[in-house]
Amino acid sequence: MDSRSIADMPNPKSRQAPEKFKGHYTLVREFLQEYEFLCDRNNVTEDKDRVETIKRYCSKKVREVLEGMQNYNTPNWKGFKKEMLRYYNDDRNEIKFTE
Repeated sequence: MDSRSIADMPNPKSRQAPEKFKGHYTLVREFLQEYEFLCDRNNVTEDKDRVETIKRYCSKKVREVLEGMQNYNTPNWKGFKKEMLRYYNDDRNEIKFTE
């Protein structure tokens, strides 16, 4: 049995941590994927822990936005991810330009 826990999440300044998320739409999906990988690897499975701990890896401005999200205040990880992707315009990554 793996004994990793939330205490084993990397320090935000370490090489094992994801790059600090500053709110750019081109990076939000990749950031969330890296963060989920870290949570899974460290057995951080509770919604409350996931939505609270993500702030460690975000800029102050992003942290303020996250704290105001509905799924942050009533912890729901799946809803929080969707809310974060929507807020940071991840759908702009899907736009294809044609001539």
